[in-house]
Amino acid sequence: MNQNTHENAKDIDALRGEMSKRLIDAVKQGDFKTVEALLKDGVNPNAHNPRVPLDALATAAGLGNERIVHLLLTYGANPNTLDLLAGTSPLHNACQGGNPEVVKRLVEAGAMIDLQTATTGHTPLMDAIWFKRPEITAYLLDAGAGLNQLTHYGFTLTDHLRYEQGVNPRDQEKLERCAQLVEERRASDRKKVSDQKLMAAVMNGDPAAAEAQLKAGANVDERHPILDSFNDWHTPLLVAARDGHTEIVKLLLEYGADVNAVENTFGAVPLHKATYNGRVEITRILASQPGINLDFQGASNGYTPLHDALWHGFDECARVLVEAGARLDLLAYDGKLPIDIAIDSFGDQHPILEILEPGPDARSKPRANLIPWHSRQRSGARAIAEQLKIAGFIGASENLLIGNPGSGEEWLYLEMVDEVRMGLAEPAVGAILDGAGRVRNQPAVAIAHGFVGFSGLQGAVFNAAQRQSPMLVIVGVADSQAHTGETHMYADVEGAAKAARAKYVKNATDSTTLLRDLRDAIVEARIPPFGPVVFIVGSNIASAPNTESAIAPKLPNIRLAPPVSEIELLADQMLDAKTPAMLIGDGVARSDGFAELQEVAELLAADVWASMESEINFPRNHPLFRGNLGHMDDSVGRELLRETDFALAVGTPIYQTVFNSKLPLFRAGVPVAAINQDPETTLRGHNDVAFPIKGDPKRILGMLADVLKKKQTEEQAARVKAAFEARQQQKGADLGQRREAQLREPGVTMAKFANLLEAQMKEMSQRPVIFNEALAGATGLTDYIGNVDMPGKYFDTSGGSLGEWGGAVGAAMIGGPTIAFIGDGGFNYVLQSLWNASRDKLPLGLVVAHNGNYGLLYANMDATMRKHGIEPASVPNPHFFELPGIDYVKIGQGYGVPGMRVEKEDDLKQAVDRLVEFNGPFLIDLVLQ
Repeated sequence: MNQNTHENAKDIDALRGEMSKRLIDAVKQGDFKTVEALLKDGVNPNAHNPRVPLDALATAAGLGNERIVHLLLTYGANPNTLDLLAGTSPLHNACQGGNPEVVKRLVEAGAMIDLQTATTGHTPLMDAIWFKRPEITAYLLDAGAGLNQLTHYGFTLTDHLRYEQGVNPRDQEKLERCAQLVEERRASDRKKVSDQKLMAAVMNGDPAAAEAQLKAGANVDERHPILDSFNDWHTPLLVAARDGHTEIVKLLLEYGADVNAVENTFGAVPLHKATYNGRVEITRILASQPGINLDFQGASNGYTPLHDALWHGFDECARVLVEAGARLDLLAYDGKLPIDIAIDSFGDQHPILEILEPGPDARSKPRANLIPWHSRQRSGARAIAEQLKIAGFIGASENLLIGNPGSGEEWLYLEMVDEVRMGLAEPAVGAILDGAGRVRNQPAVAIAHGFVGFSGLQGAVFNAAQRQSPMLVIVGVADSQAHTGETHMYADVEGAAKAARAKYVKNATDSTTLLRDLRDAIVEARIPPFGPVVFIVGSNIASAPNTESAIAPKLPNIRLAPPVSEIELLADQMLDAKTPAMLIGDGVARSDGFAELQEVAELLAADVWASMESEINFPRNHPLFRGNLGHMDDSVGRELLRETDFALAVGTPIYQTVFNSKLPLFRAGVPVAAINQDPETTLRGHNDVAFPIKGDPKRILGMLADVLKKKQTEEQAARVKAAFEARQQQKGADLGQRREAQLREPGVTMAKFANLLEAQMKEMSQRPVIFNEALAGATGLTDYIGNVDMPGKYFDTSGGSLGEWGGAVGAAMIGGPTIAFIGDGGFNYVLQSLWNASRDKLPLGLVVAHNGNYGLLYANMDATMRKHGIEPASVPNPHFFELPGIDYVKIGQGYGVPGMRVEKEDDLKQAVDRLVEFNGPFLIDLVLQ
């Protein structure tokens, strides 16, 4: 590219940016004529201006301008774009803005009614309630909005209502109307389910009960209500065909069931359900029915029942369909004929191919031109595999590559078929990925299926960004140019990744620079400040020929430090302090600065507090470790730090709570210093850092320790020694008293279990890694296990997030024996991780702290009530925090994980003995008293 061409390209980019800004400015001013003129001139309605977080449609929706919203949609605006800050959609903005007509326009244009924001996990319905919009709430409920989603911080819709009713006295009548509408919808749903006795009989596989209901006049085609379940909008025939209830299928057909009924999740008919699950006899019965559409193409991928049968390897079902007259020449949305699917599933020598040959006009390229897989050209996908391997991301036992495949990424999966592990759902994949990355302190790799797959990983990406966890997410999309045509399944992955605070996002749109772009992502994933990196590649780029060379990128020296003069200034301030404190986070672990941190703390006898921390950065039983500053709001931290006269934050943001900090954390005049690779997070908050130092914590702390030792006076050293010894004596006494009291408690307790477990782990040649997500249910655990004093051997959640116990599965995949402590509140978040544990026979122990409730939510609620001057014992019973009657052993067995329920103290030793055998996964349902 010559200089003129380069300058022209820059000018064009600048012009586009300016035009998009003009469009958004016109929308803000409500200038319909200017908006219309700009759109007619070809301005992209979906363009994002880097200086403006919201695009034109989101802006108009938030302002409630129905006329401009309609105009933008007419010109191709995408109703599912996400803003660059919070990850909200235009529908979220419309619900906040308050114009019901705008909401209706967006829903009718295809806005995802249950889309959750990247940062909070709010749905549009939650925002409508939050902003007290009863008319919009009513519309969304009537349109089928889900009621059972959880926010990223664990709130349900009911939690939102209860919280707002308790803290916001304004417009209470509107809020009460919203609550009434939600309850009416719940009651309606409950009634629909209870009234559907035929559906219940079908789901239970009970032909006699089903026949009795049909004879009593039940609607043979009744639809299951939309409740965020696997049966949403299914007819009895769809369920029976899927679940293999042959006698019930015959019965339903006798009563006139619709053989072509379509469900709304995948857009499938009963014949899809039968062939997809290999129900040969049901396939034969359905295919012979009058009026059956043998060639119905599903909405999600364009597959016919014949495609589905071949895709899942059920050649007998496929033969039934071909004999019944199914078409052989229908192309699915991925451009594949049934015979292509057959070759993918069975190879090119299987007898089924003889009856699948389509006519010569089925597509432009005749089958005779097809070549074997091993004769193909080097594709972009193969180049990606080579680049990942040479960079050390795949190919070794300590590497992890995992994904939940969909149509579009098959090029990537096939090129790495020996390296990739399968996951059942993206939230589980994200947790597994994060755990593997944290244990190794190196990025693991995930493959996500387009926007849908990435949205399931967003929570993991967001949490990784908060604690500087290394990971690389490769998002396979159908087409790198899909945004120009707003194609099926297109959504703004890049915007979603940025909204989730990904460290770096790269979209590979040119097949000739694919590896160059990938190396950019690899380098960013390997250098600080660490965090999640997202790389987007279309199947058109992955399948295109590629001639680039794969090379191992060189990494810069990351052990950077400021001039010694800055360190000396910091040391002087710290030595003058009488009550210094250190706030620590996972940046210490990323830097491997454990020893240096401990030395600095001991030179000052400084209080050490965990801030944004999810692993051991400082020994928990060390005399100077004081505990955690809390994650909900800063009132806890402010109280704990009220006597501090100098603070040093290392590897953590200072302000990191869920609720916005309204006041500085420290008293006025207290000097605050910070050492971090990421100055952006360090300086976030009240901008009260007097000594911000960017650089490597390990090196800087080492330099600081050397300077402190040179500068410290004998008097200062004596004061530090006395303070340290007093803390040591007090901490030892406190621990002894706690242990004595805990072991005296009757029944099954976590302390007794941990005491027995530690006795076993002491004798093991390889101490297991421990992941603890039990939170309230794990009280007593850390008073016994030695892992809490060992970097790299103990991990917990940051900010109270749930579902991270799946990280233990990732750790076991690459690192050996691992134990996860799981609260029954968080157990169900990433259940699919159990399948990976079972499939790979991982050396994994799973301990469910079964206390029958969301203990953390109770604690947070009590703290919130006290903050607002309300006696917690006086509030209504939050029954929705309770989890009665769940059999965790049976759930584990369903995934192939054996287990044991412990209800009596006498069974504790047997449970521990079985847990530490590590000859495969084992689950303990620890029923706590």
